[in-house]
Amino acid sequence: MASLAPKLGELLKDEYVRQMGLKDDIVTLSRELVTIHAALIDASRVPPDQLTELDKLWAWQFRELSYEMEDVVDDFILRVAGRESDVANTDANVFNKIFSMIAAV
Repeated sequence: MASLAPKLGELLKDEYVRQMGLKDDIVTLSRELVTIHAALIDASRVPPDQLTELDKLWAWQFRELSYEMEDVVDDFILRVAGRESDVANTDANVFNKIFSMIAAV
C-alpha cells in the first residue's frame, strides 16, 4: 500500500490525467487510501488474539482491496504511458510523411 501513494502523486502531475479531468478521482482515491491505511495500522496494533473474526476478515479484505487498487493504478499508468508514446509515434509518423513529401519534390 505504501507504494500506491507515490504512484497516485505522480499521476496527479500527468498532463493527460489533467486534460481528461481525472484529478478529482485521483484525489478521492488518495483520501480513501489514507483512511484504509490508518484503519489497517490501528488493526495491526491490536494483539491478534484480541481481534474478532470480523475484524480479521475486515482487515484482510482491505489489504486485498489495496492490492487490487495498486494493480488498477499500475494498469492505468501503463495505459497513460502507452497513449503518450502513441501520440509521440503519431507525431513522428506525421513528420516522416512530411519529410518524404519534401524529398519527393
